[in-house]
Amino acid sequence: MPVDFRFHRLQLRNFRGLQKVDMDLAESALTVLIGANNSGKSTILDAISLVLKGPSSYKYTASQYDYFRGSDGPHADQFEIRLSFHAVTETSLPAVRGGYGDPVPVCGACVIGSVEKNDRYSHDTRLVGKDGKPILLPVSIPLKGPAKEEWKDHKLSFRQRYARWEDLSEHRPEVWLVKPGNLFVSLYEWKTGPLQRLASLLARRFFEAKWEFDYKGKKHPMPDSLHKAHNFFTEAVKEFPFWRDDMKPRLQETLSQYVGRQARIDLRPDIHAIEQWLAEQLALSFAADAAEPQRP
Repeated sequence: MPVDFRFHRLQLRNFRGLQKVDMDLAESALTVLIGANNSGKSTILDAISLVLKGPSSYKYTASQYDYFRGSDGPHADQFEIRLSFHAVTETSLPAVRGGYGDPVPVCGACVIGSVEKNDRYSHDTRLVGKDGKPILLPVSIPLKGPAKEEWKDHKLSFRQRYARWEDLSEHRPEVWLVKPGNLFVSLYEWKTGPLQRLASLLARRFFEAKWEFDYKGKKHPMPDSLHKAHNFFTEAVKEFPFWRDDMKPRLQETLSQYVGRQARIDLRPDIHAIEQWLAEQLALSFAADAAEPQRP
């Protein structure tokens, strides 16, 4: 059964300025947030990005301001963000699997923020099963038979861990939270902003689509021509005479004096996959003027 699901319900508890929110997300209509300033619209968008671990949340660190505080009370000692999934059948939901166990359908995700000792703030993201509880995956299996008795002093017990987004592989939902602040930052930070995500999307499509590029009257099959260009570039860098015959021998000689044996150094631009290489080039090629007013 193909994986085909949607976001069904968002629940917030004690997150920033919102003490309790229960929001159903329409299946076939656009969800629009309307409200006055400081009514919680941006908080809801930040919550969705955080629970899905979107690009704007890569560097997120919980702070005291993420915990709800009433007008006449202390900060809450925990916050929770929960996003539920819905699919026509259970097998259409994304699934995770640990060890030799059966696949477990993922029915949502949650973020739990806690206040630890010495006012330290932490948060943890977990995938949720149909019972509403975080999914536990086995990372080892119990010892049985003679081995159980023979190795009992080694404490090789059955262990589990919580399911993470990384366990979903390509079925992990993708979220883009575009705001003036992170749009500006995205011009300079790799893999953390909307422009970089867009570059990755374009690069992936470049290698999925079969088409012909007409350049100077000659047809070039794509993406085969991109692979050839990448191979040409990597080989040309390694064989550049100034590098091969001058700089490389000098560097190797100098390094050898410090390591006590013959050192070797190489240029290997092909360590990056061609898709990542193209994404980097596309990100750098976006025309953007940092002096212009920032717009969402």
